[in-house]
Amino acid sequence: MKLFLMVAIDQQNLYFVRMLRPAGKDGSQTHETQFNKYQKLGGGWMAPEVIFMVDGKVMTTEKYSELRSDVKLDPRLFDPQFWTTVHWKE
Repeated sequence: MKLFLMVAIDQQNLYFVRMLRPAGKDGSQTHETQFNKYQKLGGGWMAPEVIFMVDGKVMTTEKYSELRSDVKLDPRLFDPQFWTTVHWKE
């Protein structure tokens, strides 16, 4: 069994676009994750489409909309003590 991890980075903009890694109990399957349709947002980049595949077959696709940057978040969102009581609000 060979273990590997391969990542692909966009050479011009330096963002993460693809990852391949072994999967399954014996590592005989390949998991692939693709980050697609990048858009400039704030001071960086955001991929509104993420595709998860196993052995080339799409298992899950995530599509994000209404992307925003510079949204003020309550610091308690990142404190486990408050996870059940604090929520993100616009």
